[in-house]
Amino acid sequence: MNLRDAFIHQHPAVKILVVFMLAFIGLLVSQVLTAVVLAFFPNEILGNSIDSATINISVIKIIQIISSVGIFLLPAYIIAFISTPDPTWFLKINLRPKWRNIFLTTLLVFSSIAIINLMATWNANLKLPDSMANLEGIIQRMEKTAMQMQQRMLNVDGIGGVLVNIVVIAVFPAVTEELFFRGILQRLLRNWVKNAHVAILVTGILFSFAHFQFYGFVPRMFLGIVLGYLLFLTNNLWIPIFAHFLNNSLAVLGYYFYYKTDKDFNPDELGTSWDSPYLYVSILLFAFVSFYFFRQKRKTRL
Repeated sequence: MNLRDAFIHQHPAVKILVVFMLAFIGLLVSQVLTAVVLAFFPNEILGNSIDSATINISVIKIIQIISSVGIFLLPAYIIAFISTPDPTWFLKINLRPKWRNIFLTTLLVFSSIAIINLMATWNANLKLPDSMANLEGIIQRMEKTAMQMQQRMLNVDGIGGVLVNIVVIAVFPAVTEELFFRGILQRLLRNWVKNAHVAILVTGILFSFAHFQFYGFVPRMFLGIVLGYLLFLTNNLWIPIFAHFLNNSLAVLGYYFYYKTDKDFNPDELGTSWDSPYLYVSILLFAFVSFYFFRQKRKTRL
């Protein structure tokens, strides 16, 4: 019996354990490669000079790409490779997405902006019990550091910097994270629990947890669930990859055009109030597109 046959006949829970083991190994390899990168820039990551600010963030972006490939992409491909002779079929990336689904996904992403912003505002105002004040302080410091790093990554000059950010912040996360979470983890969880909705929910929770941001946990979980349903409803991983890419690209472009051009319009404030007409329009559009996707799924079963 070869490796593929041995793996195929394992229980889904064992396969999921192997996935996390591969992700941990990928993390270790990424750390080694990160150390190699930092060896070429021994002072840059610490920002020992004012002139090194741009190089600092460039190094961080390289490290982020290395981590995405090591932790998410390689484990996903390895699992797909040992599961079937055709990894693209296993990952559901072997077929072109339909243009209709791309258009509907675009509408879904744009309509979800206000909903996610509302959730983000609510999540950011959450307070832990007084007995957990020390933990809350630690979380707040971690969130502040992460926010500062994110702002530094987004703070670029010119279209060239924006395009680099789209590659680093939108293209790589969309491809690597969707292959891992929706392409592999959600599939294995569904095989285990025999319930697509539970698998989507659990994968969405794990997706958000993997980003280690408590004050953004709920909106990111919501996004993960939406991405999970897009795979479930279209049976094509390119659709959630596109949705993930579009969502992150809009964040990059929104930051650049708002903070770099001194516009009065702040995209992060869309839908943050229940008094906003845009919020209700977004909810209606989101519900309509979701209903259409579910209706199409039901038709394909008949």
